[in-house]
Amino acid sequence: IKQYGFWDNWFIQLQGGVSENVSDNYERANIMKLLSPVVTIGVGKYFSPEVGARIQFTAGQARNKYITKSINDYYHTSFIGGNLDALFNFTNIFGQYKENRVFNLVGIMGLGFEYGLKRDADSKGPEVGHTRTLSPRFGLQGNFRLCEAWNFNIETNANFDTDNFNGIVSHRKYDVRLNILAGFTYKFPTRGFKVLS
Repeated sequence: IKQYGFWDNWFIQLQGGVSENVSDNYERANIMKLLSPVVTIGVGKYFSPEVGARIQFTAGQARNKYITKSINDYYHTSFIGGNLDALFNFTNIFGQYKENRVFNLVGIMGLGFEYGLKRDADSKGPEVGHTRTLSPRFGLQGNFRLCEAWNFNIETNANFDTDNFNGIVSHRKYDVRLNILAGFTYKFPTRGFKVLS
């Protein structure tokens, strides 16, 4: 592979989708009522056809089920966060690199920091102040090549939040937030890798 400089093979991603919070009382909840909106913006770089990294910022909601003797209700907490993700292009790792390949499968492994802002005002759920959590993440992204500069992507990832992030402590090791996202990737020039013969 031709050697490239620091400013080569950068990209920006915009994504939107839904989040499902697998947390306290999840088994007694309507899973459709736990779906919440989530949006992301990310900037990253590929160091080789196989390996890259990105910084991604996320804003969304985490809906939960709250059950006591007198309350049976849903509530949500709004949050913002940032992740540093390592990207592994499985298609290029296990196959031959082709710049014009229509589909690439990318593995994601990262660590993030999330900041809980507030709960919805109309909820009868628990009082939730500002909360913080370190959040390990694992995921997969499918990239569909539209042209030299643009990809359409579909991503799913699982984020592991501390038990108290949503205001309820039930002695779980983690509350898991699942994201399903779709969006677009723009690849800045110089883009792609040249294979030297």
